[in-house]
Amino acid sequence: MLYVDQTELFLKGPIDWSWLARAGQLSGRALHVAIALAMQCGLERGLSFRMRRRFCSDLGLERTAVYRGLKKLEQAGLVRVQRRRGARPIVSLVGFELRSRVG
Repeated sequence: MLYVDQTELFLKGPIDWSWLARAGQLSGRALHVAIALAMQCGLERGLSFRMRRRFCSDLGLERTAVYRGLKKLEQAGLVRVQRRRGARPIVSLVGFELRSRVG
């Protein structure tokens, strides 16, 4: 289980700017959801993970806005989502580059 103290959170780079810029061109709260996914991706250290609503909640997103944002990201080809009734979705970031920091 992933647990991080709220006071220690920060968005760690490098972050794939082209992926984030594509998300920013989408309507609604898709960019907010993308930022939350990038945050979780960095913490999980992988491109696929079971989505946690915590980061979306920190950005003031309600559940319905999160699911609409996920749908827009999915339609744009930026994520793949595995949904199961009663379970958190498993999200895979598509075209997102994970790079380690140099120097």
